[in-house]
Amino acid sequence: MIMLYYKSKNITLQGEEYDNLFSDYSDKTMGKLIEKVITIYSLNEETRKLLWQIHTKRKLFIHHYF
Repeated sequence: MIMLYYKSKNITLQGEEYDNLFSDYSDKTMGKLIEKVITIYSLNEETRKLLWQIHTKRKLFIHHYF
């Protein structure tokens, strides 16, 4: 979603810029990425809550189920 934001704003990234941006976000936690998406897209409260609910379920599966 973050990369799509740059595309939607017609921000053209060259090879190294793309690699740096991708690298910056690839090591972030899911929670940090959700915070960034919420900021970029100015999501409403209902959508924010839904994202955090999904995040909670993901954590359960990734860290406790498997």
